[in-house]
Amino acid sequence: MEDVRVVQATPSGSACSIFFGTGIVDTPPGSVQGTQLVVSDVDGNGWVLQESPAHD
Repeated sequence: MEDVRVVQATPSGSACSIFFGTGIVDTPPGSVQGTQLVVSDVDGNGWVLQESPAHD
């Protein structure tokens, strides 16, 4: 497991986390389908998506 790099992001006060990294799964980048993002205030949190590379 020497080729594994992981970053865990947990928003303040949240019970949820998300993992980003390399060596976690062996599927090619961009192959995940059906991912959902749930936020309580889409207008207040939309800027995060607008500024992310995923928006392109």
